[in-house]
Amino acid sequence: MATSFKRFVITQAVVIAAFNAGMNAFYTWWLWSSREELPLRGADNIGVDLAMTPVFIAVLSTLLGTMAIRQKLRDGRVVAPARALPAALYAAPQGLLQRTTVFGITATAMLSIPLWMMLRASGIEALPLSDAILSKVAITVAMSLLIVPLVILTALADVQLGNGCISTAPSTVLAIRSNSSSAKTVICCRPNASCRRPCSAMAGRNVSSSTAARPITRPSDLAILKTACEIDRDEH
Repeated sequence: MATSFKRFVITQAVVIAAFNAGMNAFYTWWLWSSREELPLRGADNIGVDLAMTPVFIAVLSTLLGTMAIRQKLRDGRVVAPARALPAALYAAPQGLLQRTTVFGITATAMLSIPLWMMLRASGIEALPLSDAILSKVAITVAMSLLIVPLVILTALADVQLGNGCISTAPSTVLAIRSNSSSAKTVICCRPNASCRRPCSAMAGRNVSSSTAARPITRPSDLAILKTACEIDRDEH
């Protein structure tokens, strides 16, 4: 039986966060068990280790999880939603190594550097071993719950693009039809045999006369989109 996407995201995030927390707690204890206090700065400090935690989680989650998640979505073991995702997710590099590099650099810039600056600004010179382990676990859980869903959503974007459900290429635009009652237009992707729901995949987006994309906010817009797509599919 296929797993719902929402349940899959929550389960994976929680399980991976728990696994990462256990591994990092053991790793921190094993590495520093001979010392009662661990410095946050200076030589042989734990501050860099704590700050680099988001990078390790981002790199390993992307590198080890992306291919498996894509396969589960394509096989139908996890129900892939057809709704459109934020545009930034479709812009992620398709190559695994390139994506891992981008995620690693992003985690460094947006998470690790700010975390390192916070540790430096705290004024704390050293942590007892127990506090260091708890800090490592807390950072690991928080970063896992943030990064793992992002990796999964990006893999979903890959599957949608690969199925022809959504594409950034102009050739995928099958038709644009005006809605006289609201003066809006709707856009439909090209039907594709490998895409189970090629038109509903575009639900959640429409375009204005200037072709600037914006979210659909009214239920009536979704009905208009569905009707237009079905008509277009019949005509082609």
